[in-house]
Amino acid sequence: MLPPEAERLWRDYVEAERIRIRPEYLSSLNHFIEALLPLPTAVWHPWARQLAQRIVEEDGEPPVRMPLFYSVIFPALRAGIESSSPGSARWLAGLAQHLYKSPQCAEQLPENLRHESGLLKQAIKDDPNDLRAKTQLLDLMRDRFEYVLHELPAGVLYGQNGATREQCIDLLVELADYIELAREIGETEEDRELISSARFHITAYRQYLSELGRHQNYEAFLATCE
Repeated sequence: MLPPEAERLWRDYVEAERIRIRPEYLSSLNHFIEALLPLPTAVWHPWARQLAQRIVEEDGEPPVRMPLFYSVIFPALRAGIESSSPGSARWLAGLAQHLYKSPQCAEQLPENLRHESGLLKQAIKDDPNDLRAKTQLLDLMRDRFEYVLHELPAGVLYGQNGATREQCIDLLVELADYIELAREIGETEEDRELISSARFHITAYRQYLSELGRHQNYEAFLATCE
């Protein structure tokens, strides 16, 4: 709970957001932040984490303006992550688009926590029973391998380019994580089909790359596998 004056300024800001006049809500937000930050972090960090939880898990209100994110929400969530506080990493993952727009915030995190999937993995590490984090991570893994395979039969992608032989090995490691998580929380027919296709094509594409010059393209290589 915040002190009465800070709580009043927060209510003023929320009300200004409802009116939707930009200069007014930004002014109200700045007044609130100026009153909040001098308070002990033991007072406002828990409040900010609860705010992040409500925004990510419930109604999405109020809008996360960038000053609110980098001055209030991010410092509290970063501290929560550093202390392995359950939920903190997942809530930051839910605000990943704001993190991507705030390089000054991302630079304060270890490299593996500067993206949504890494944050969700950290959330699971902090709380092995975090089903929300596991479900969200599984969705990301599905999207990842659908993207990896979406230009077949031209080839297997890694980023925006075709995978290298070494990157194919990395993809197989990621695939093993996908298989393990899918089996843990409920493998669907969609998962089974995607996993089977990914396992085959990543392995085959790596073999194709080791035989460059012997086949016109990956599609031609696949014809020799039939």
